[in-house]
Amino acid sequence: MALWKVSINSSAKINSVRLRKGMSVQIANHGVNPVIASSYRDQIAQLFMNNFGIDLKKRTL
Repeated sequence: MALWKVSINSSAKINSVRLRKGMSVQIANHGVNPVIASSYRDQIAQLFMNNFGIDLKKRTL
Protein backbone atom coordinates (compact mmCIF):
# COMPACT_ATOMS: atom_id res chain seq x y z
CA MET A 1 0.00 0.00 0.00
CA ALA A 2 1.33 3.43 -0.96
CA LEU A 3 1.16 6.59 1.12
CA TRP A 4 0.57 9.72 -0.99
CA LYS A 5 1.01 13.32 0.12
CA VAL A 6 -1.37 15.76 -1.60
CA SER A 7 -0.19 19.34 -1.11
CA ILE A 8 -1.01 22.85 -2.30
CA ASN A 9 1.93 24.27 -4.29
CA SER A 10 0.76 27.88 -4.61
CA SER A 11 -1.82 29.97 -2.78
CA ALA A 12 -5.13 30.47 -4.57
CA LYS A 13 -8.78 31.30 -4.08
CA ILE A 14 -11.01 28.79 -5.85
CA ASN A 15 -14.82 28.81 -5.58
CA SER A 16 -14.47 31.36 -2.75
CA VAL A 17 -12.29 28.91 -0.79
CA ARG A 18 -8.81 30.15 0.21
CA LEU A 19 -6.03 27.58 -0.29
CA ARG A 20 -2.60 28.41 1.11
CA LYS A 21 0.76 27.12 -0.05
CA GLY A 22 2.02 24.27 2.10
CA MET A 23 -1.34 22.77 3.11
CA SER A 24 -1.10 19.02 2.72
CA VAL A 25 -2.86 15.78 3.59
CA GLN A 26 -1.77 12.16 3.32
CA ILE A 27 -3.85 9.40 1.77
CA ALA A 28 -3.10 5.67 1.58
CA ASN A 29 -4.15 3.59 -1.42
CA HIS A 30 -2.99 0.74 -3.63
CA GLY A 31 -0.55 2.60 -5.87
CA VAL A 32 -2.98 4.60 -8.02
CA ASN A 33 -2.34 8.35 -8.11
CA PRO A 34 -5.20 9.71 -5.93
CA VAL A 35 -5.25 13.12 -7.63
CA ILE A 36 -5.93 11.60 -11.04
CA ALA A 37 -8.29 8.83 -9.87
CA SER A 38 -11.77 10.29 -9.44
CA SER A 39 -12.71 7.68 -6.83
CA TYR A 40 -10.33 9.33 -4.31
CA ARG A 41 -11.48 12.94 -4.75
CA ASP A 42 -14.14 12.66 -2.06
CA GLN A 43 -11.61 11.20 0.38
CA ILE A 44 -9.13 14.01 -0.33
CA ALA A 45 -11.88 16.61 0.14
CA GLN A 46 -12.87 15.00 3.45
CA LEU A 47 -9.24 15.02 4.65
CA PHE A 48 -8.91 18.74 3.89
CA MET A 49 -12.20 19.34 5.75
CA ASN A 50 -10.98 17.38 8.79
CA ASN A 51 -7.50 18.93 8.95
CA PHE A 52 -8.11 22.53 7.87
CA GLY A 53 -11.88 23.09 7.91
CA ILE A 54 -11.83 23.80 4.17
CA ASP A 55 -14.74 22.56 2.09
CA LEU A 56 -13.34 21.76 -1.37
CA LYS A 57 -16.81 20.85 -2.59
CA LYS A 58 -18.17 24.34 -1.81
CA ARG A 59 -19.95 25.93 -4.74
CA THR A 60 -20.16 29.62 -5.52
CA LEU A 61 -23.57 31.24 -5.43
